[in-house]
Amino acid sequence: MAISVSKRHIIALRTDGDVICDEHPHLRSFCQTLELILRKGIRGHASLLGFTKRDYWHWIERLACVRHEGARINPLFDILVKAVKDCRKVITAQGRGRLFLRLSLQRKIMSVPIELLARDPLMATNCYDPTNSILGNEILREILLSLLYEVTAINFRLVTKCMAFLDETWHIPVYKELELVPCSDLGIEVHHVNGRIIVASLDDGGVASEDEKIEPGDILDEILHEPLRNIVKGKIPRILRQNQGFPVYLSVVKCKLSDGSIFPAILSLLRSAGPTFPVLQRVLQQDQERQVALSQKMPLHAQLPEDMVDEIPVHSEDGRAQYQLKYIAKIIIGQDGGVHQIEGAIKRVMELVKPEENPQEVKSVHFETSETDVIIKDIDSDKVIFTHSYTTISSCGRRTDNLLYFAYIAGETTCTIAQKFVAYVFKSNTEIEAKTILCSIAQGFGRTHWFV
Repeated sequence: MAISVSKRHIIALRTDGDVICDEHPHLRSFCQTLELILRKGIRGHASLLGFTKRDYWHWIERLACVRHEGARINPLFDILVKAVKDCRKVITAQGRGRLFLRLSLQRKIMSVPIELLARDPLMATNCYDPTNSILGNEILREILLSLLYEVTAINFRLVTKCMAFLDETWHIPVYKELELVPCSDLGIEVHHVNGRIIVASLDDGGVASEDEKIEPGDILDEILHEPLRNIVKGKIPRILRQNQGFPVYLSVVKCKLSDGSIFPAILSLLRSAGPTFPVLQRVLQQDQERQVALSQKMPLHAQLPEDMVDEIPVHSEDGRAQYQLKYIAKIIIGQDGGVHQIEGAIKRVMELVKPEENPQEVKSVHFETSETDVIIKDIDSDKVIFTHSYTTISSCGRRTDNLLYFAYIAGETTCTIAQKFVAYVFKSNTEIEAKTILCSIAQGFGRTHWFV
């Protein structure tokens, strides 16, 4: 039953750390289940022109227009409904409904529209079949409300500006907000596909090509806070001319996810672009080659020593390898120490500490990998800060969008029975060094899941 499934997701969300970000493995499943509940038994609209299918956004939008005498309504509800109606990045009822749900989770008012619907039995009956719905059934609706009250106790930190593909999917891509130097030309060739602005190629030495912040296949989402969906050709140069001399604020939906794969909704756009843009075709070809390489690579537990020759670090005679690194911070993960937690943990630590802006918050350490343990020592006093045996380490890895930063997750006891996992985040000096350290941990404990 959908309610019991949503309850399991809520329990997982409440027990897995203090803050829930977009990368949390249960977030998308919870949103999908909640959407199924809101759609179950919903009635269509009959008119002289025929029968029109309705979505849950239609009655949520209507609730904002209905005022009951003496009823107190959370003002945030009206604010969020208006924000969704004014948003130009989502254009379908499905997209608007999903955006409203994400904003409601962030602002802790997920129960409010259900409460308002319960106050209006006539609207509830008009919108839902009481024999085949949850929201149309008074008892089931109260059970759902009790669960949504639990959701208000969860702190969500979602990238609510990343809404460009909610019309198509609940999957959330990597979203970057960039500040570029004042310019009249970004050095980008773009291609318009289905109302989206795809980066087709970049000029060498152009503003946008610096530090590879923008890559072919990325989607331009905003420029100077102006949404770019369904804009006419030539509008971007006009916006730049009107704001010449000012920094250029650019928001980009990245083509690739943190694991290096192409975001599925963008993949379909790239295929629609056709052979006109060879750079985009090369992006597709590289993705296909990557998938083939992954399918042919043996999992770590199946590899023989000779298969790992390029990935094994060099140790000293006493079996130790030592590296001088930066220790960023640690963060509580919860009861799940799986490899899927790595990317989100690194992102959360980066957002909390901001090591590039606050270098004084970062500690210089010696990172040692021995035959049995990972040992972290203060570089000045040589005092051991913490030690973890390989049997307590459940996973390790790094984000593909910043390969210098890596993390490993360890439990309070052997990882197979541990109930509390913590992620420890570090910055290496080179990408190769980070890969070597991860391989060293994987070599030390073969059951550690990892990706580089």
